[in-house]
Amino acid sequence: MIARGRLARWTLVLAGFLFLVVGILMLMDPRLLQGLGFRLESPIAVSEVRATYGGMHVFVGLLLLVGAFAVRIRDAALLILATYTVGVVVGRVVGFVVDGWPGPLVALFLAPEALAAVLATLLLIVRRSP
Repeated sequence: MIARGRLARWTLVLAGFLFLVVGILMLMDPRLLQGLGFRLESPIAVSEVRATYGGMHVFVGLLLLVGAFAVRIRDAALLILATYTVGVVVGRVVGFVVDGWPGPLVALFLAPEALAAVLATLLLIVRRSP
């Protein structure tokens, strides 16, 4: 149980930190995504990126960091991390199938997303096991 708690804490700390960094960067300058091929040509496009990649990432990151240290909400934080990252991984896989290979940068993004999805899910399963 101690190992599970320690692994859960570090998973949430690392994921929370990464969410926070991405969120802060996108709140400050959503146009950074243009380097990845995004076309942000209207105020609504910039606003949507700022909201989802910025604001949502900052507050999910904060929740994950709080969950890393607040045992009472740790499972909820893991569930949020699992749900979010499994959704992202599924979306990327669908994109690979429907749109084709997007390039190595997306594979680089997929690796930590898939790792977080697997770790968070396994930590929740282990928690629920007798």
